Amino acid sequence: MAFEASQAKPTQSIHSSTEKGVTLNQQARAAAFRCLYWLMKNEIPHTTNYKSILDLCKEQVLNNLHKGDNDKGESQRFIQEAVLTMGNLVQRPLLNDLRASPWYSIMVDETTDVAVVKDLIVYARSLKDGKSCTEFMTVLHLSSGTADAILESLTNFLREIDLPLEKMCAIGSDGAAVMVGRQNGVSTQLRRQVPHLLSNHCVAHRLALAVGQASKGVPYLQKFKDILGQLHRFYANSAVRMDGLRQIQDLQNDPVLKLSQAKDVRWLSHDKATQTLKLCLPSVIASLEREAKERNDSQAMGLAVFVQTYKFLLTLSMMCDILPHMSALSKAMQAKDAIFTTVKPLVHSTLSLLRQLREEPVENMKKAPALITSL
Repeated sequence: MAFEASQAKPTQSIHSSTEKGVTLNQQARAAAFRCLYWLMKNEIPHTTNYKSILDLCKEQVLNNLHKGDNDKGESQRFIQEAVLTMGNLVQRPLLNDLRASPWYSIMVDETTDVAVVKDLIVYARSLKDGKSCTEFMTVLHLSSGTADAILESLTNFLREIDLPLEKMCAIGSDGAAVMVGRQNGVSTQLRRQVPHLLSNHCVAHRLALAVGQASKGVPYLQKFKDILGQLHRFYANSAVRMDGLRQIQDLQNDPVLKLSQAKDVRWLSHDKATQTLKLCLPSVIASLEREAKERNDSQAMGLAVFVQTYKFLLTLSMMCDILPHMSALSKAMQAKDAIFTTVKPLVHSTLSLLRQLREEPVENMKKAPALITSL
């Protein structure tokens, strides 16, 4: 009996140690999953950040996360499978809220990814506790960009997640013909199945289109926009030029800024582009003149002359006064909890501010004469 007792103790000890080790490894694995879940919830790219945040945690607390030959806990395949599984868990309460809502609406937008594949981004808005909630739903791959293909992909998705079309009250889009066309647009075909459906053209997109079309009525503004684009490309396409600009910014104690690209499809980009150029204009002029003198760059000389004309400087000052109001209006329209009935008062208040600017110049236009004489 004594021999049997003496043999039992080491066996129990080994079993206990093994069980403890397995438990610690499971706890560490669960903690690793929570790291991945946190990245997903905060919409942080997991493909580039999961490994680094896991390494940091292992240095601090996840010492029991062993890496064996068969451990696939950090492989890209495992991460993608885990993301898909967690995605379903994250999406489940959102779907429950959508199904419980008396009505829901969707917002869709077409895009093309880096693999040149057409996709449809889908957001949904529902009512919860008397408040509207907007959530990202999915990205649907499209076989083509036709209205029929979009409609088929969208309705199949709604059917898969058990959302009845009858409860859809509105659809928002970018106003493209494929979405709102009178004959066979996506919203037109949906209304044949859901007669009460409302089709809305995104108000922020309409604002961007209106501003872009209004600027076409002033020929010089087109030239001004072209110069902004040329300035951006002049530095963006050359690391040597960009480094030279940074050196001059340091010497002149100007803000070390990178010139922004102004594009009509990026709704707030013109505001950022003009504000950035205004802040570092002396450095930009000095950089262009140096490029023209030292490298005999004719483009740099042309840009240096053009940006010092009084007409360009006055336009830049004017745009720096006007565009912040347009950006504020656009941001208000894009707010997550924006209410459609507030759009009209916001537009009228912005128009009132713009009329005041026409009658009484403010900050940048008041400083424009001093800016012109200083260059």
